[in-house]
Amino acid sequence: MKKAISIIISVTMLFLLCGTTVSAAQARYALVTASTSTLNIVSDTAYCQASVIGNSSVTSASGTMYLEKKGIFSWKTVNTESWTDSSSYNTLHMENSLSGLSSGKYRVRTVFTVYSGNSSETVEAISIEETI
Repeated sequence: MKKAISIIISVTMLFLLCGTTVSAAQARYALVTASTSTLNIVSDTAYCQASVIGNSSVTSASGTMYLEKKGIFSWKTVNTESWTDSSSYNTLHMENSLSGLSSGKYRVRTVFTVYSGNSSETVEAISIEETI
């Protein structure tokens, strides 16, 4: 229970303090209450965070996070190892970092799935773009 409360507080702080893009989950989804991805670049290191909150019927959540660099025609995934996580709660908070970035425009895209009984919902949260 303490972990769940800690995650909820962390997500709230993310919404208030960081440059984030929050999905309009309230209007579009039945199970997802809110989701967010955040990117902070310091020097050549990307610090990535993402969170999802499901409603009270949600029993678990999973997520896959992608650090992406803008190419000529599309976004390309930069992280070579899989950034995935899961939770047996209605919340999930993820943190990852990657050093050695070259100049360019970056974003974090996270795909979350929440589960409730036989139902599930998938939502995508994309951060504000950061430039090196």
